[in-house]
Amino acid sequence: IFILVIMIAVLVLQKIQGSRTNKLLMVLYLNVLVTTIFDLWSEAYNIWFLAQDSDSGFRYMLYYGYFLSRNLTPPLFQLYLCALTDTWHILKKRRWMQILIAAPYTMVCLLLCSNVFLHNVFYFDENLIYTRGPLFYGLHGCAFIYFVTGIVFLITYRKVFTADKFLTLICFYPWNLIAIMVQAIIPEYLVEMFLNTISLFLVSNIVQRPEELINPVIGIRSHIAFTSDMKKAFYLRKPMRVFLAGIVNYQSLLNILGNDSCNFLMKQI
Repeated sequence: IFILVIMIAVLVLQKIQGSRTNKLLMVLYLNVLVTTIFDLWSEAYNIWFLAQDSDSGFRYMLYYGYFLSRNLTPPLFQLYLCALTDTWHILKKRRWMQILIAAPYTMVCLLLCSNVFLHNVFYFDENLIYTRGPLFYGLHGCAFIYFVTGIVFLITYRKVFTADKFLTLICFYPWNLIAIMVQAIIPEYLVEMFLNTISLFLVSNIVQRPEELINPVIGIRSHIAFTSDMKKAFYLRKPMRVFLAGIVNYQSLLNILGNDSCNFLMKQI
């Protein structure tokens, strides 16, 4: 929770959250933060309070909140990858890709809705102990679909990324798979959300480098960012418009105004 709060604060203070990529990253951070709070609250409930039948409704809500937000992370990360690769125009044209992103999470919602009546995903036994139902691993099956499609997506568009960014993004999946396996085998080891947070921390520091994206003097997107965007557009054959603004006699302005005043003028422009 502390790591996520710091990451959210840093993203806000960088003041570069206007792009679609940064908005999706912020949503990812918030979703994982909410999931972690639900996870902590639900698992520690028996420590903080004495479990009673009258509390079962609230405890069910905590677990439903956890499963809904936890299983929302993979589709959000997939949308974040679409923003990073600038493949929204491809996603809008291909209905099967939209279905592939929406269908597994829809199945998760249906499973959790059925659990309200059938208790086939999870329930509290006669001793008020949380117990997994026969369809619990259906949630992991839906997550596994995102695991496969995400890796295929990254490999397909690997040329869009530098080697370090590609490796960081693709490692997001095995990190989370290991966490799920550990927590599935040894439920008392709550490592899932911690490893999920660490993988996002690596993404924020290696993939989302503000020094590469923003010109620190003027505060606009840098020449490196422009070059990266153009490489993506050419590789993806994306239709685009380029507007060029020329500053007449820039060197004369710099000599007359001085560096600080000229930078202020550039910000105004």
